[in-house]
Amino acid sequence: MLTYTLIVINVLAFVVQMSSGNLEKQLALWSPAVADGQLYRLVTSAFLHYGATHLLLNMWALYVVGPPLEIWLGRLRFGALYALSGLGGSVLVYLLSPLNTATAGASGAIFGLFGATFVVGKRLALDVRWVVAVIVINLVFTFVVPAVSSQLISWQGHVGGLVTGGWSRRPTSTRRGNAGTRSKSLRRSLS
Repeated sequence: MLTYTLIVINVLAFVVQMSSGNLEKQLALWSPAVADGQLYRLVTSAFLHYGATHLLLNMWALYVVGPPLEIWLGRLRFGALYALSGLGGSVLVYLLSPLNTATAGASGAIFGLFGATFVVGKRLALDVRWVVAVIVINLVFTFVVPAVSSQLISWQGHVGGLVTGGWSRRPTSTRRGNAGTRSKSLRRSLS
C-alpha cells in the first residue's frame, strides 16, 4: 500500500534530517525562500518533522486513516490526494504565516486525509461523528497549545490541508472496479 510507503519515506527523511544539521535549513518551508524561487520547499517541508513526537503523531494518523481511503480511492488517487493536501497546507502557510517562521511536517497532508474521510463517509451515509471529533480535537490542539505554551503549531498548514482534502473529494468519481465491494470495505474500516 502507498500508505505504508509514505510512512517509510517520512521515517527515513526524519532519520536523514536528524543526522544532518543543514537539511532543515535547506528544505523546510520558509516564506522568504519560497518567494525567492525555492518552490520545492512547498513539497519538501512535508517530509521533515520537528521531533520524534511530531513524526509519530503524524505517522500514526496516516496509519489509521490512510488504508481505508486508499482502498476506496485507489493508489493513484490516494497519492494525488495526499500530495495535493500537503501542497494546499504549504500554500496557506506561505500566504499567511509570519515571515520569520519556518515550518515542516506532514500535517497538511494528514488533515487533508481527515477532510477527505469526512466527505467520502458522508457520501456513503456513514456515521462520521468520529472523524468530526478527530478534526475538532486536532484543531483545538492546533490553536490552544501555542496560546498556553511556547510551542508553535502551524494552523495554516492544518487548515490548508483540511480544506484542500475535503474540497478535492467533493464530486469525484471512484476508481474503476467493484464499487460495491470497496464501499463495504470502507464502511467496515470507518465504522
